[in-house]
Amino acid sequence: GINPKVILPIQNGVDLKLFKGTIENRLSQVNKNQVRFLYSSRPERGLEHLVAPGGIMERLYNVDKNVHLYVCGYDNTVSEMASYYEYLNVRCKQLPNVTNLGSLTKRQLAETMRQCDALVYPTPGPKQPEFDEVSCITAMEAMAAGLPMITSNRGALPETCKDSGTILVDMNEDNSVSIENYFDAIVQFIKMKDEEKQMVKEKQLEASKKYKWATACHLSIEHIRKLLSRHRSKGAVARQLIQNSDIYALKEFNIEDIPEGSNVIIDNCEKELHTCYDFAL
Repeated sequence: GINPKVILPIQNGVDLKLFKGTIENRLSQVNKNQVRFLYSSRPERGLEHLVAPGGIMERLYNVDKNVHLYVCGYDNTVSEMASYYEYLNVRCKQLPNVTNLGSLTKRQLAETMRQCDALVYPTPGPKQPEFDEVSCITAMEAMAAGLPMITSNRGALPETCKDSGTILVDMNEDNSVSIENYFDAIVQFIKMKDEEKQMVKEKQLEASKKYKWATACHLSIEHIRKLLSRHRSKGAVARQLIQNSDIYALKEFNIEDIPEGSNVIIDNCEKELHTCYDFAL
């Protein structure tokens, strides 16, 4: 029932400061030739394609034993997914080329991303075949880290990853994940020359500038200003802001600049503002 003219889709944003400064190492230092891939999304969104029997990581192990997958996420297991998550955790432990880092903070995730060679995200997973990304924050985080990404040519991922260093993998005819296409894309990435990989990293870093939090905030604020400017009645706007306890927005509306007696509703709003919300002024 909301008027579609007042709705504005807003992109996600990333705190780019998290991807600066020193790095605390969490990855294996035993194999100096290790090619490090990362999976950092919710497990049900595609991890199974990587760690299932006969999956991508088993096949890669037979091609190049230096390829290693690091898995991380956050601690938020809903009851209906508990047994499935446990199955995936067991599979990670069984595979010699997979390490589960467990739940990480945002800063720890940023540090881990900066130490890997590529992020692989074969979405959607078998548990949620209809899932589509709408504004993939994982892709934005990979850009901020200068981390090349290999992911699905589906949902909003082509839009979010436009002009970045992301490698989009084509789906099967039924729009499901193609293990063959992912395997080929990963192998091709591994075979890239160092200067080619560096170019991909630089494209990621350049693309990250589009996804600063300031950009999302600016879009939101400008939309709000545009909507407020359409209203003929300042009293109606002020009344609604007080009703919703949006006191800081009301301060920006500057009702105190309206001469007393020129608008009865404004006068009453101002009295209520000082009576009930003086502590916020």
